[in-house]
Amino acid sequence: MLFASGGSLYSRFGLGDIQYASSALAAGMGGAGLALADSRYINRVNPALLSVLKETRLSGDFYYAKFLGETDFASASQASGGFYGTGIAFPVSGFVFSAGLYPYSLCNYQQVESGTISTVEGTTSEYEFTYEGSGGLSYVPLSIGLMPLSSERFGNIRLGFSLNFMFGTFEKMAKSRYDDYSFEDSDFEANDHLTGQTFTAGFVYESKVGLFSESDQLSVGFVFNSSDKLSADRETIISASAGTDTISTSNSVVKLPESYALGFGYVVNPQLRFALDASFQKWGDFTYFNEDVSYAKDAKRISFGSEWTPSQNKRASWFKRQTYRAGFYVNQSYLTVADEDINEIGLTLGMGFPISDVSSVVDINMEYAMRGTTANGLIDERIFKIKISLNAGEKWFLQPIIE
Repeated sequence: MLFASGGSLYSRFGLGDIQYASSALAAGMGGAGLALADSRYINRVNPALLSVLKETRLSGDFYYAKFLGETDFASASQASGGFYGTGIAFPVSGFVFSAGLYPYSLCNYQQVESGTISTVEGTTSEYEFTYEGSGGLSYVPLSIGLMPLSSERFGNIRLGFSLNFMFGTFEKMAKSRYDDYSFEDSDFEANDHLTGQTFTAGFVYESKVGLFSESDQLSVGFVFNSSDKLSADRETIISASAGTDTISTSNSVVKLPESYALGFGYVVNPQLRFALDASFQKWGDFTYFNEDVSYAKDAKRISFGSEWTPSQNKRASWFKRQTYRAGFYVNQSYLTVADEDINEIGLTLGMGFPISDVSSVVDINMEYAMRGTTANGLIDERIFKIKISLNAGEKWFLQPIIE
């Protein structure tokens, strides 16, 4: 087996490689952060945390990923990268509105398998099978966040809601080539187009400041994402020596799973914070056109991380205002291939660099993960990712001062 350029070879299945990170803050903390409020970041997982924003926020993310794949017989490396999402949020009259463009999943792989096969005449023929795929599913959330309760004695309650417009294209191709005329070369190509909507509801409760010590605070968050039947169209092109056929399939269904997530945040003091998230996705209900999706199972993920900032004083030196993050996660993915669960464990590190003041920040986050197994001819992946995010703030919608 030979690997070529692309991303994870496991993105060949279903909707590809599912993406998870609520913000640049969470990306350095193992992905945890759905209950941790921060006025510098647009939280894309829990819309309830939009209510913490006091000024207009703009964000833009980019990533680079390196995949090292290994089987019992071969190994190779692959790479991918590019734009990873953008968002805007702005407060108006006690509400915070937000919109963005983010990846839900990524599909990017190229796999070449070669070997020898026996013919009916008793001879042998060399063969080469090539599998390629690209695309992914994206979403545009239209979100609103508000804080209906704010009390120094009882704490804060934050609520948020999102209507998510889902869309995406998947292009998958398979080629078969043989040296012997007893076998027929063939090409198969499928272009899938998906559209639909999902709904997100988020909740956060923050205790009063000074719960156990002078300046600590505990928060609890919950997020629900609805399932949805996406409208799906497919164009299939089959080529062989006899000719080429094009088949169009319309009004099919791809069913996304509903999901739940529970998070905890603990602010020890203004310099030190911790976060813990647990999420569950019901991929056992997944459907993809009329294909066999027996590889799909319910997925679970646990994330934990911490953040430390030496000083919150705006007059402190630039180095003391940098933020340092670390975390880890365990992800039981939605894939079972060749009777093997495809699970993942990862470590993250991150740094936030303030720009001019604490309102704007550039974040650099690194991730190292292990996914898969070499059992039953499968692939063991080592994954290294770098994500760069720019989060800027500016005050909009201010009433002019009349002198």
